[in-house]
Amino acid sequence: MNCYFCDVCHYCFTAKMLPDRCPDCGKQRMHGHPAVRAATKAEITDYRRIQMELKKEELRTAGKEAADHESHFSLSHGTDLRQSHVRL
Repeated sequence: MNCYFCDVCHYCFTAKMLPDRCPDCGKQRMHGHPAVRAATKAEITDYRRIQMELKKEELRTAGKEAADHESHFSLSHGTDLRQSHVRL
């Protein structure tokens, strides 16, 4: 996958091939030049940093939702999920 950048809306994204328009704003041209171009090293670094932050936030949110669900289940069913496994 290659990283591309839209000079119109500043959207940075990955794709297999250079698209003819921005997948975010739909623009094809800006000041007589293609709106989408290959991203610079700085833009790629920023893109990767943002993607890492988003992934961390997803994991944190998923962990909080799982803990909230476990707490709700425990309260509503009178059991602790961590101790609900049956040992034979």
